[in-house]
Amino acid sequence: MAATDTTVLQTTPLDGLLAETSTEDLLATRAPAPGEVTPLLRSPAGSLSSPPSSPSRPGFELEAVETLAQQQQEQEPCQPWYRPFYASSDWWSVWIGLAYFLPAVIVSFSTDLDAVALNDWKNNPTASWRPIERGLGTAIILLWAFVPAGLCHVVLNRTASAAKANEQIGLKPFLLGLGVVTMVALFARWVAQQTDISDAGLSYEVWALLVGILVANVFALPDWLKQAAKGEFYIKVGLVLLGLDMRTVGDLGGPGLMVSWLVTPIVVLIGYRLFAMKVLRMQDAPNLAIVLTCATSVCGASAATAIYGCVGGRKEVLTVAIAVVNLFTIPQMLALPYISSALGFDARVSGAWFGGSVDATGSVVAAGSVYDDLNNIDCDTEPACAVDTASTVKIIQNVIIGPIALVVTSYWLASQTDGEGGAVQRDSKLQQLWKRFPKFILGFLLVSTIITIVNATAEEDRQATLKALVSGSSKWWFALGFAGIGLTTNFRELAAPLRGGKPILLYLMVQTFDLLLTLAFAVLAFQVIA
Repeated sequence: MAATDTTVLQTTPLDGLLAETSTEDLLATRAPAPGEVTPLLRSPAGSLSSPPSSPSRPGFELEAVETLAQQQQEQEPCQPWYRPFYASSDWWSVWIGLAYFLPAVIVSFSTDLDAVALNDWKNNPTASWRPIERGLGTAIILLWAFVPAGLCHVVLNRTASAAKANEQIGLKPFLLGLGVVTMVALFARWVAQQTDISDAGLSYEVWALLVGILVANVFALPDWLKQAAKGEFYIKVGLVLLGLDMRTVGDLGGPGLMVSWLVTPIVVLIGYRLFAMKVLRMQDAPNLAIVLTCATSVCGASAATAIYGCVGGRKEVLTVAIAVVNLFTIPQMLALPYISSALGFDARVSGAWFGGSVDATGSVVAAGSVYDDLNNIDCDTEPACAVDTASTVKIIQNVIIGPIALVVTSYWLASQTDGEGGAVQRDSKLQQLWKRFPKFILGFLLVSTIITIVNATAEEDRQATLKALVSGSSKWWFALGFAGIGLTTNFRELAAPLRGGKPILLYLMVQTFDLLLTLAFAVLAFQVIA
């Protein structure tokens, strides 16, 4: 056949793989020899392709595709099974939590040191740091965070892909940024210890979030500060240290479990399937809908962080969920004690209502304290008080984060195929479930198991010291987390998710349903059955 200028348009199954080749070139093309690496050609469309093996053989385009796929696989070496344990930030939240918890266990058996939190103060701000042991203990807790966090940053940088590694900052800029985040968290904890502010229910979580947002939207923050403000990661560390004595779950018996474990799954299911998907039609933002629903139903920011780790999505998803929940938690915390007193509910019913429906643990304690003060109830002399019942119900409810995260992960993998929240098809469903499951829950269970064993065998002084050290460490990491979220919150970025008001409407619907159902179960469990 004579050479000609006629061109043939060749297409392959790959997207955008378009090559324009002359007939003479096609005829001259040969199949690659065994073991030969086929060179890649740049098509006019800009995509990479392999040259056709032979136009005379059927399926030559498929062979080209298979050759290209084989080359890509050869460029990706098989990773050892243990690599995720040190190359995943999810696992690092567990390791850092244990780096705090295990020394706390050792210290609890050798000393009564529990000075890891600031004192309350009214008129003298320096009183929050006295005696000197308290200021020293606080400094040790905060400075120790730089060691495992810095190690985590270095290891993750070393194991990251080349593209991601180029975007990361060095160790010194990271530690400098962590220092700024720590200062914001420290300021928030200090302000929240002022007695009048504390009585008003303005917790350190609120102050850390507000101060961070103020700084982020007034000043142009450098990249090294933004990368160090890993709010979601720091909250996960705090959740690991939120471990509890598992015997607490049985303290309230069946009534406590009814309010904590029966109401929550119902509210999550109705909130997401009915309110979000049917009423508000949030099919375009399923990640935000499920994260906000779980945050409203369980325990605010902690649940939001856990579920966000399961479903993923843009970072604004987590920020919007936490912001909306915190916006309404304070007025709810202040109003419920007065409403409960006006309706004539006793301390146990009221406490169960607060514990099951108020989102943040600190706000739950505040609501119970306000109710006890209104009704002149002394927890030291009365057989039942609202603050004890409320805090216990909330602690029991926190445990359900793990099962809910597991169920949400399974549902998400089954229902999401492509796009936002899409599953990676090359992995089995079990592998995908394991990858998305928040590993900090395993750390939480381990810490809770050790605390239960210690409390069952050690003296009360040792138990009190361990509780103070672990609880204090957890609160500091939560403060770092809220400060980090605030420092990475940009109002302009939040405008799109909040447009139309659907997130706020969803919160109001879910929270109203949660309040009514929790109250019904609290009356049934603590007044009718008990």
